[in-house]
Amino acid sequence: MCRLCYTGSGVEKPIGEAVLQIDMLLGKERKINVRVIAVNDMKWQTSGMFRPFVEVSMVGPFLADKKRKFTTKSKNNSWTAKFNETFQFVLGKESPDCYELQATVKDYCFGRADRLVGVAVVQLRDMADRKSCVCWCPLGPRIQTDETGLTVMRILSQRPADEVAKEFVKLKSETRPAEEGR
Repeated sequence: MCRLCYTGSGVEKPIGEAVLQIDMLLGKERKINVRVIAVNDMKWQTSGMFRPFVEVSMVGPFLADKKRKFTTKSKNNSWTAKFNETFQFVLGKESPDCYELQATVKDYCFGRADRLVGVAVVQLRDMADRKSCVCWCPLGPRIQTDETGLTVMRILSQRPADEVAKEFVKLKSETRPAEEGR
């Protein structure tokens, strides 16, 4: 098992970190096991109870008929929370090089929308030569998108009948509320 620390992830001022274990099962049918170990040092202010949870999403081709998102249970008032929950994504016969894993930490809010705390992305091609890896992923307030990415999102946002396109645009455009910074 290797350990990766994503210090060059493009996150200028991390607002915490997510610790993930990623295991690649590359047999006839390719599967990725993701264990959400913990989130550490979350920078988040709230007037109520802080209940962090992690959404783990797989992004890539040929996933329309497969489960693309899993969610951990929430933890009460914990800015460093241990989850130890494992999820499995099925990629089929596709190479993992075309996929990315997005971990989004949110604050659970009963009766209204959950609030984004931070987000991290792991490119599976970066760990193609490993079968198992523990990653310390710095969390940023949003996904950094270049001009090409913005163009793709504009195109996909014009496809209202395509559930996968809508989900992708929402996933890639969520932003942490400015008033929650610490």
